[in-house]
Amino acid sequence: EIMSLGLIALLISMVCSLWLGLLVAWPMIIFGAAALLLGYFYSVPPVRYADWGFGIGESGLFVALGLLPAVASYYAQVGRLDALALWSGVPFAMLVSLIFLTHSLLHHRRDWLIRKRTLAVSLGLGRAIDLSTVLVIGAFIFILFAATVSHLPLRTLIALLGLPIATGAYTQLDRKSLPPAQGARLYTAAIHATLATALLYTL
Repeated sequence: EIMSLGLIALLISMVCSLWLGLLVAWPMIIFGAAALLLGYFYSVPPVRYADWGFGIGESGLFVALGLLPAVASYYAQVGRLDALALWSGVPFAMLVSLIFLTHSLLHHRRDWLIRKRTLAVSLGLGRAIDLSTVLVIGAFIFILFAATVSHLPLRTLIALLGLPIATGAYTQLDRKSLPPAQGARLYTAAIHATLATALLYTL
């Protein structure tokens, strides 16, 4: 059922990309196709670059599910690409990466046993948790910087209200073993913080 829902979502995404290409311009199709291919081959053979290690899988998702959708949305509305497109996209790319990193933290022991080379396995629990903290703080620093030095209105700073949601799960975190309950709380906080920040930013 989950695979069927995923395929339906991919089909809807393809149709929307083609439609946006007709409504806006042909680069929208390129953005959509690139995001689709990066997302699809993340876990599908024969490429399956999620298993390559060195953060390659996470970097692909950073681009596919974070940066490309934001840049494409900007291009659809403005009709050009500039520095603000990247400034607007990087925070959400970092938050999307945070979701996948905390997911791999939740399943780090299983991934280690099956030799799946996620960042949590490659870096170890302590360093992976440190990286997740950098992603959280970095995302909100990007939002703050974009709102203060670019043409974004200062009311964009309301998105910073998502920061306490993201950081709340880091209190009393066991960096050496990360019990399942703490891992689940971290993963849930990453999802909630990303959704809240995106909705506040959009408003």
